[in-house]
Amino acid sequence: LTSVDRGFAPEHLLTAKLDFSISGFTTWVRSTETRPQVTLRQLLERLKGQPGVQSVGAISDKAGFQVTVENHQTGVEADYPRASFQGITPDYFRAMGVSLLRGRTVAETDTLESPRVVVLSESLAKRCFPNQDPVGKRIYLGRLNPGQPGELDHWTNVSLWTEVIGVVSDVK
Repeated sequence: LTSVDRGFAPEHLLTAKLDFSISGFTTWVRSTETRPQVTLRQLLERLKGQPGVQSVGAISDKAGFQVTVENHQTGVEADYPRASFQGITPDYFRAMGVSLLRGRTVAETDTLESPRVVVLSESLAKRCFPNQDPVGKRIYLGRLNPGQPGELDHWTNVSLWTEVIGVVSDVK
């Protein structure tokens, strides 16, 4: 098992699991004025400033969804693959040593208020877009049936269709 390629570089890697809910956060994505504790962005900046630190990233807990590929809404159950999705900070893939295979990773400008973007694992990209370049294509995190329009997020008024901006190597 020690010789299996895990898809990330574990050497010189320090990980920690943080539970922001104990301090009042219901999510690490957005802080409010009534929650004065250190935000994730502030924590990451502090860690980046420590001696020897090359990069810092964070990832959310997993959430499972069915995936609808745009223009492939058949209504057939097998055409909606299930996948785990996680929110990440812009430097996450660099910090983990995960290889970018195509496109780009997330940036500071990819916020909750901007059009939704996603980076797919290599295996999910192949399942959703066989024999195609997935970059620039769109998916919906959920199951849309034929004729059902892609709706807007009621918090941000941004389309729930998500543009594929990149593909990274699979991680075990």
